Order: sequence, then structure tokens, then C-alpha cells
Amino acid sequence: VFVDARHPLHSKRAALDPVLKGQPYSPPSYWITRLACEFGYARFMMNDKDAVYPSTTPTESINVINRAFIPMSAPAVNEETRASESMSDHAAHLKYFSNIPLTVITKANKENREDPSFDAKDNAYIKLWMELQKEHLKLSTNSKHILATKSGHFVQLDEPEVVIDAVRELTSKY
Repeated sequence: VFVDARHPLHSKRAALDPVLKGQPYSPPSYWITRLACEFGYARFMMNDKDAVYPSTTPTESINVINRAFIPMSAPAVNEETRASESMSDHAAHLKYFSNIPLTVITKANKENREDPSFDAKDNAYIKLWMELQKEHLKLSTNSKHILATKSGHFVQLDEPEVVIDAVRELTSKY
């Protein structure tokens, strides 16, 4: 079960998009981040825009939690970000799961569709994300796509029953 999973080619495809094209984010080193967190500088420097996940609002629970835990989690998040391209390159080698059952759950609330109030970059990001979610389905001849219509990126928080039902469905068959 892929829960709004990032596609391994996401960064490479985004770099080719004329709207999304730009320099990849490179976080500060671990020790600088740790120091900034220890002295409270990380929280002081963070504004609502920095602490908002794509296609979510600042008041959504995931963003409120994110701001509260930044001093504890920022160093690890930065290390994960640094490793993400390498991990994506490894994952991109997995091209086909044969007929292994695969369920792809994708965020699909109104903020995850093209919206006239969004800028071009937001809409391009959403369009690319949806295209790549559909590409996940090609990994297996036995795949299913579920749109979580009340969810942002954190489907497991917004609609846990969608994730639970998908897991139960797959495990009950095998």
C-alpha cells in the first residue's frame, strides 16, 4: 500500500517542468541545524510558510505539530532530505512488481486539484504529483488507485480508515 508516496523520479521530473524548474533544496549540515535548534534559533526563524506542507494550510494539524516539534526533528529531517535523492535513485531501479497486489492511495481533497486561487507553481506541483501517482500503478498488473477525497498528504491522519481498509483488503486476500 503506497500512501500518497513520493515517486522516485519526482525531483528529476520537477526539474524538467518549466514552472517547477529550479535549484534543489540543500539543507544546512547536521551540526548547524542541531546548534540552531539547541539555542531556539530554528523556531525563531521559521515562519508559517516554511512550516506548511504542500497543499495544506498553516492551521492543519500536521503543520501545527510540525512547528511544535521542529527543535527536536529538524536535524533528522535535514539528513533525510540530504539522502532522499540517493534513496530515490535506488528505488527508481524497481520497475516492475509483476502481479503483486498494489494499492496506491492519493490525496484528493479540493486543495489537491487545480485551483484558480493557486499560483502556477502550486498547480504545476499538484499536476505532476497526480501524474506520478498514476505511474505508480504501472508497477503491478494487479494495482488499484484510491483517491482520499478528504485528505491532504497525510492520509493516515486525515482519513485513517482509508489506509486501514486498504491494508485489510490486501491482507485478507493473501
